[in-house]
Amino acid sequence: MSGEYVAYHLRYNKFIDRQTFIDLLIRIQRFFDISKYTYIGFGGVFLEDFKLIYNIFDVKKLISIEQQEFVISRQNINKPTSDTLCFQGLSGEFITNYDSFIGDESLIIWFDYANPKQLGNQLREIEALGSILEEGDILRVTFNANSDALYNPVYVKEENSQEEKIKREPIEIVLEKKWRKLTSRLGVYGKVATNDFDCEYMRQDKYYNVIIKLYQYALSKGLRGKSNLKAIHIMNNIYKDEAHQMLTCTTLIISRDREVEFFESSNLFAWEYYTGDQMANMIAVPVISPSEKLRIDIELPNSAEEISERIGFMLSSSKEATTTSLQNYIKYHRFYPNFTRVIL
Repeated sequence: MSGEYVAYHLRYNKFIDRQTFIDLLIRIQRFFDISKYTYIGFGGVFLEDFKLIYNIFDVKKLISIEQQEFVISRQNINKPTSDTLCFQGLSGEFITNYDSFIGDESLIIWFDYANPKQLGNQLREIEALGSILEEGDILRVTFNANSDALYNPVYVKEENSQEEKIKREPIEIVLEKKWRKLTSRLGVYGKVATNDFDCEYMRQDKYYNVIIKLYQYALSKGLRGKSNLKAIHIMNNIYKDEAHQMLTCTTLIISRDREVEFFESSNLFAWEYYTGDQMANMIAVPVISPSEKLRIDIELPNSAEEISERIGFMLSSSKEATTTSLQNYIKYHRFYPNFTRVIL
């Protein structure tokens, strides 16, 4: 939960994922006054998203959930306002006692889960959150979507071999073991997975579909009994964070009779990063120097193929991979970070 060991503010793909969320909030603000919201999340040591929410939207009620006491002590130095509440405890404890912290104000909640072993518990928390969400509330949840975290394939010695040759387990066996591990972690949500998916979805490029479905199901269970409300799934982002693939789902709760009005006001259907409930954006920008960035930017808005021919350098060992990297950069270049060393 805490992220105390990870400098998230220096991760390119994570940074862009966060910036697309800010871009989304700017569009939602055309319909809802974000400044009157309460923001709740896992701030980590540096509380970077809290600073953005405060500075851009003037959200004054900020609550960070953190388990580690020493991280809390650092948050108290890094928090954007003296009124920022750094709650020490688990996210489940906060949900159970949310009445002690939250009044009638609308909510932006970002639960940034990291532990893939706790997926079943995370889904239970999302269901519990659904029971407290009301119109205008925004829920954003990050999951570990790395299927290799379910089971790490092992290498075995070839039979009847005189040499020390090894081979990887057959992919069919690996996928089956991942599937069994996943379903064992889901508890009451396992039926959703087995009804709609099979072992083939344990492949890295398909696994996120399972988590999206589980997230939406858990939230819908929490919203049962609120027939006037609808969960609008606006944006799903996939990105690599070191060795792990992560998935972030963002949802707005709205009254059914105001849905059309909201989309007309926000124009989200025309927004480049709108995915709806089933699709997902892949964030995989190349790590480039300021000089390389300037050279690429000069060529915008040309296509990735044209830019690849003109810039005079490659971003990978192949032309195809360079073009793919440039396509992703073009899509997210507005949010590409410029990290600068500052000596204080």
